[in-house]
Amino acid sequence: MRESEKEEKLKEYDTRHHFWRDKVFNQMAYSINLFLTIGFGLMGFMISQKDQYSDWTINSTNDFNWNVIFFFITMLITFLSIIIGTISVTSRLFDLRFTSNILKTRKKTLKNFDKLLSDDFPDETNDKNLISYFKVMFGKNYRISDKDYLNLELLEQKFMTLRGLTRQLGRLSWITHKVQIVVTLIAVLIYGFLIVN
Repeated sequence: MRESEKEEKLKEYDTRHHFWRDKVFNQMAYSINLFLTIGFGLMGFMISQKDQYSDWTINSTNDFNWNVIFFFITMLITFLSIIIGTISVTSRLFDLRFTSNILKTRKKTLKNFDKLLSDDFPDETNDKNLISYFKVMFGKNYRISDKDYLNLELLEQKFMTLRGLTRQLGRLSWITHKVQIVVTLIAVLIYGFLIVN
């Protein structure tokens, strides 16, 4: 294969990759929002039905009222699904925000320093994905600002930190969404069993 044909094929593969990656991101956002909506809908419906299950008394001489127990378990699991879905949505939003900042930084670095920043990711850290998420959520600012362009070495360090953070947040989005799906389905199945019973 000639070099020009190879370059052309690589460009074609890049175009395909970008197209399908965008499709995956859009479908993921749709899926997260769908399951979050199901969680909120189920929770709202269950709250409207709680009067039917409010006569729960603990009495050791009587049998347990399994319908009440299943109802409250379903409410708890649905609430957990909503929390997990919220983490998934917000970690995805932070990931997109930081990715945008990375692209802006690449452009400004090339313009100001005539230097290309690395495409590599930093070495894995010991920080767990969820810990990094809470650091971002509750105050630590990782974004690269205009004053960071005064020192190229510091800029490169912050850039690599941001790259590692986007990888962690991206992973967290996928992990929490998978858990969100499973937990929501469990809640729906338990509530379905409750209705049939």
